Amino acid sequence: MPSVSVGSFGISSTVLYILLAAMIVGVVMMLLDVKIPWSSILPIPHRYSVLLKAYKFWPPSGDFTNLKVESNVGPSLADTSYSMTLESLLFNSRNYNSTEGPYRHIAHRGSNELAAASLNGFVTGCGAAANYGNLPPFGLPKRMNPGIFLDPNTNDIIVFVDTIDGSQSYRESLRVADIPLDIPFRIAIILNGKVLEVYLNCGLEATKVLKGTPRSLENVWYGLAGSAAADAQIQNLNLWTFPLTAKDIRPLCPSPPTFSKKRPICNGADKAPMPKNKPPTENPSNINLGFGVALNTCPQ
Repeated sequence: MPSVSVGSFGISSTVLYILLAAMIVGVVMMLLDVKIPWSSILPIPHRYSVLLKAYKFWPPSGDFTNLKVESNVGPSLADTSYSMTLESLLFNSRNYNSTEGPYRHIAHRGSNELAAASLNGFVTGCGAAANYGNLPPFGLPKRMNPGIFLDPNTNDIIVFVDTIDGSQSYRESLRVADIPLDIPFRIAIILNGKVLEVYLNCGLEATKVLKGTPRSLENVWYGLAGSAAADAQIQNLNLWTFPLTAKDIRPLCPSPPTFSKKRPICNGADKAPMPKNKPPTENPSNINLGFGVALNTCPQ
């Protein structure tokens, strides 16, 4: 009996010493900010190994507009090589008041004109309450790479990239038509040299070969900024300092994103005046606004 007891105690002590040594090594590595390459040590599923390499911002919270990632917080991205994903939810994006209006901001990396414009007004739960005159022309910042906007009058998403070719500058864009409303989705943008790719729910939606080289600009991210911010909700911005492949992206959408907190939106589309180019017999409340449409009403 005594020999069994001593043997058992010896095994337990060895395990304890090993655990204590591992804890000490872990603490030292944390203090030295040493990155552990878990993906090469453990058999981590590919999806998680990709996510481990991402820089994450804008988790779900009560802040719905004027989101920002400062340059000293976000990763340093090469202007021609990066990846991003963003979870989004579009509400009624139709503009029945005018056929001319600013592009509606979802997110962009670049200059701060839209954030500056929002200082002259304020963004409420029922859309913008500021003068559109405070915005730059067309509601677009001077510099962006990328820029994610809604068309002024439809629920099309347009991705902008500012490029340069010698002395010639371009503002190039890629349109993704008819985004369903009231259904959460993920958008991914991959820039690999001059190749721009846009994914929706981890499926390739559109590709474009740019004429120029993506230009260098401010490494600051803005979300739903300015007095013409989209009636939308965004969260979980993920950034990678390299272009992801289709193999990397496909597993990143195991299920649709969920929004635990609902932004109050007062779109009032069914009460908006008829646009001039629509027949007078057409009722805006009967227009098909996309899959799963559920027009929100003003909170009482």
